[in-house]
Order: sequence, then C-alpha cells, then structure tokens
Amino acid sequence: MLMEKLKPVKNNEREFFMDALRGFAILGIFIANLAGFSRFESDDIIVGPWIINGADDIMRFLHYLFIEGKFYSIFSLLFGWGIALQIKRGVANGINSVKTVKRRLLIMLLLGAFTY
Repeated sequence: MLMEKLKPVKNNEREFFMDALRGFAILGIFIANLAGFSRFESDDIIVGPWIINGADDIMRFLHYLFIEGKFYSIFSLLFGWGIALQIKRGVANGINSVKTVKRRLLIMLLLGAFTY
C-alpha cells in the first residue's frame, strides 16, 4: 500500500456544518469572555437604589447556564470530532494520521503550558 502525506482538505470535502458550528462556538466563547476582557469587577461598585438585590447573581447564573456552559461544550465536542475526522480520512487514504494528530496535540500542549 502506497503511503502518502497528509494534505489539506479540499473545499468540496469540507464539513460545512462543522465549520459553521465551530464559528458559532468561538463567537459564544468570545461573548462569554467579554467580562474578563473588560477587567470589570462588580464587587467594587457602590450599589445605588436603582439596582435590584440579587440580580447580579441571577444574571451570572444565566450567563453560565446559557453561554459558558454551552459554548465550551460545543467547542470541546467539535475538537474531538475534528480529530476523529482526521484519523478517519487518514485511514481511508492509507495514511497513518495518528502520528500527525499526536504531534499537533503535543504542540498545543506546549503552547498551553507556555502561555499559562
């Protein structure tokens, strides 16, 4: 069996639903992190008479439930789906793509370790 190198996927072979869902998840993660980007701390604010007691806690819960809890899960699912597609396409083409996937995961691990 002839062993080829892995090549980028052609446009007609792409999973467009997966790409759209990944973009949606990245947008959601961006929205979830907007408060952290602004460095806004609500504990430092003097509460005026126009603020409803407990509203911050309710909104924080809803934010976690509908934004953070969903988009991180979707993105994680898509990450695993992408790895499975790489391995599946490698097997279909007679290529050992596990080595490439391991190398990419190692690079991401190192980037994560150095940026932390």
